[in-house]
Amino acid sequence: MDASFKPVISSTRTSSNADIKSLLEAFQKKINKFDKQEIIVYWKRVLESAFRALKRPHFDVKCKLYVKFSGEIGMDHGGPRREFFRLAIHELSEKSGLFEGADDQKVFRHNLEALQDGCYRLSGKLVGMSLAQDGPAMGFLNRDVFRMMTGLEPDLQEFDLQLIPETDIRNILQQHGDWMLDQGVNNCWHLKIADIPKSIHALVKQTIFYRTASEIQQFARGMDDVCGLTTEMKRDPYKWEDLFCKVGEALTKEKFLEECEDKWSVEGSNRRGREEVQNMRLNCSFRTLRKVLFL
Repeated sequence: MDASFKPVISSTRTSSNADIKSLLEAFQKKINKFDKQEIIVYWKRVLESAFRALKRPHFDVKCKLYVKFSGEIGMDHGGPRREFFRLAIHELSEKSGLFEGADDQKVFRHNLEALQDGCYRLSGKLVGMSLAQDGPAMGFLNRDVFRMMTGLEPDLQEFDLQLIPETDIRNILQQHGDWMLDQGVNNCWHLKIADIPKSIHALVKQTIFYRTASEIQQFARGMDDVCGLTTEMKRDPYKWEDLFCKVGEALTKEKFLEECEDKWSVEGSNRRGREEVQNMRLNCSFRTLRKVLFL
């Protein structure tokens, strides 16, 4: 195993004084903005276009990317590049066959053909370049997978077994069947009740991490090709975590109102009139907040 891909070493949370914005800005400054790397992207095959470009022998992932969409005329002043990264990251999540699981809790899929073709390393380079050049973050990786990938001990106390994609594996994890023996739990038939949670956690790690360690290692190596991103992440993983894993969505006016249930008084009554005034004031407050916060 690659020396840079170290196993879980600690559960102690450490953090630098820099926030993620500062860390990301420092990382982005490593990109060579004086030279540019041109690629042509096909709208219907964005991820394929990205992988084809990344496979070019002299493609430099540390140069500023200049994107042209096939059939379109215009200069790339940042918009096409950001749109390319947005579409490519979406395809990576949904259509690449490299990840599996719930939309915001994906784990690496064991894909031997893709591993041999170096697709996980290409996807790591793509994610690194997106972060380095104002593209979107990954945002869909399971948090425990990210923590193990960056050398931290995951918190599996409340791990949802439904996140494990294979139905048969979920059932066996819940029923403690023969599969445990095949996965290395040699004393599975002699487990004490108190030892079962520990064994289940070990099996969860096997399912979401250890069985795809080669894929994860290749992906991490690809990110490290982009100005040492993996190395930077391991220095302060908790700061980088929210860029790779889903965080709570901001509460908007629309979402707030969706959670509200209107209970009006009888129309024409004095109480109904006061309620309508209060509702108008509430909407005025939302508009004021939107202006203040630039929403």
